[in-house]
Amino acid sequence: MPTRSVGFSIGSALAGLLLAAATPAGALVPPAGGYVAASLWVLPLLAAGTLIVTLRRRA
Repeated sequence: MPTRSVGFSIGSALAGLLLAAATPAGALVPPAGGYVAASLWVLPLLAAGTLIVTLRRRA
C-alpha cells in the first residue's frame, strides 16, 4: 500500500507542476489548452504504468 500512496503523491505533484507551467503570469487558472497539454504529457506515463501492472500480474 505505501507504493500506491507514493504514486498518488508523485502524480499530484506532476499534475500541479504541469498546470502551473501552463498558467500565464497573473492568471489564477490555466487556460483550457493547459489542461490538454498536461493530459498529453501524462498519457505515456499512464500507458507505462498500465503495462507494468499487466506484466507483473501475468508473472
